[in-house]
Amino acid sequence: MAVGIELTLRTLLGSPNPRATDLLAIALGSSEVALRLGAVRALAIRDDEAGHRRLVDDWPKLPADARAALGDLPPRSSLTATLSKVIRDGTPKQVRRASEIAATLNIVDALPAIVEAASRPRMEGAAILAADAYQLACRLTEAVDLYDPLAKVDGGQHQPDPAFARRPAVNALVTALETYGDHRQLDLLQALLLLTPGDEPALLRALGDEGHSAHEALLKAIRTSRCRGVIEVLASALVDLRSPQPLLEIAAERCDREGLEALLAHLTYPIGLRIRENCRRVASFAWLEESRRGVICELPGPLQATAVQLAAASQADPRDIAGVIELVLDSDDAPARLAACRAIEALPQRAAVEPIRRALDADDPAVVAFAVKMVRAKNYPGATALLVGMLNNPDAKVRSAAGKSLRELSFATFRDSYAELPESSRSVVGKLVGKADPMAAPSLRAELGSGAVARRLRALELIGLMGLADNLAEELIACVTDDKDLGVRVEAAGLLGELTLRDEAVEALVEATGARSTALRATAEKSLQRLTGQTLAELTGSRS
Repeated sequence: MAVGIELTLRTLLGSPNPRATDLLAIALGSSEVALRLGAVRALAIRDDEAGHRRLVDDWPKLPADARAALGDLPPRSSLTATLSKVIRDGTPKQVRRASEIAATLNIVDALPAIVEAASRPRMEGAAILAADAYQLACRLTEAVDLYDPLAKVDGGQHQPDPAFARRPAVNALVTALETYGDHRQLDLLQALLLLTPGDEPALLRALGDEGHSAHEALLKAIRTSRCRGVIEVLASALVDLRSPQPLLEIAAERCDREGLEALLAHLTYPIGLRIRENCRRVASFAWLEESRRGVICELPGPLQATAVQLAAASQADPRDIAGVIELVLDSDDAPARLAACRAIEALPQRAAVEPIRRALDADDPAVVAFAVKMVRAKNYPGATALLVGMLNNPDAKVRSAAGKSLRELSFATFRDSYAELPESSRSVVGKLVGKADPMAAPSLRAELGSGAVARRLRALELIGLMGLADNLAEELIACVTDDKDLGVRVEAAGLLGELTLRDEAVEALVEATGARSTALRATAEKSLQRLTGQTLAELTGSRS
């Protein structure tokens, strides 16, 4: 019997006789499963509009197994064209049934017709049609994502590219967008956001025009949607300097893991100047809040780097930015850690203290080296002493950064902070400053001319620490011979021993050895021996 049923169905399938449609329609109600399932498939596959319309009319009465039998129809079957035609010119009941069939069977080619029907003013059952359109848009998106151009279906034919169905669907959805005020079907906007690229002109116009009928509805949809089109819209908004403020604020509000991850992936690291400029228009990012910033820890390292750059460019509370920086400094991703360290530069001094401390304590030498470069710029507590300590760091990059920062010290900074340094480090730092700051010698010269003894004594100490005795030889000689304060004369005499040999210094020291002060005489004799390599007796003997 099964063979007979199959032969009969094959005959009816290929028959051009209109009576074949009537026979197949009668077979739909058969209690014989094979006959019923074969009949429904034959009706669907036949190039017969009348049969397809009978299928639409009988759809509510079809049992579940008959509907399931239509699940693997050949692509681009003639049923698609009939369904689209019924949706466009059928009664409201026929339209809903044809739309349901298309949604059930995932016939995405019927999507434009369904969108057109759902967007008609006062269309009966428009919400159901819009829901079907959104469902098909989801299926179309999945098909595009999964499409493999090398894959073949039964018979060795390549699969048709589902992307060809997307453009007609987008065109219909764009038309529905422009007439949104006539139908108010939010599902059609969701379908458009799902399928359209982020730079769709009509979409951008609606988003930028507060008077557009779909403006508010679009903003509402974008606020919660995770589809690709929405993410592209938000990413494009952050790049475009003409973006409407509400759209930027929506981008800043996204803090769900999936949506945030997709958005950051579109922006990439490092962010460009236009993105930085738009970030300045944003008060804050939702994920900067202490209760929400944990989502940053769940992101891949490169996206953490992008996030911390966005935060640093925004107008957010520096304490919130610092909190995210501290989180990313603990990242397993080295570039993310370094990006977090670089972001500290955007923080004011007070907010930067804790992030710098954490960066200096990091195990990553690259992070430590970059943090070392910032300690002076951010007026980090005990910066000079810290830099001196870093000169002994085992990593060459850290030592180099510390040395460079110390060379950038000014005379005034060293003068005001050298007392905080360990005595063993004062000379090292002082000599770096003496070489780096061209104003060091002129500043000390001015200090030696001060009427305050304490300032002159401090200047002499600094000259010794900074190795600038030769640069100020004339002033030192004048101090030994002319200064009225004995302490100044003694200190200056000691510094003359550090000069390169010159007659004026020798004469001043010889003269000082005849002074009434025991301290001055002793210091002058020691400096003479250091300067000339001879004792006073040897020197005076050779002169006589």
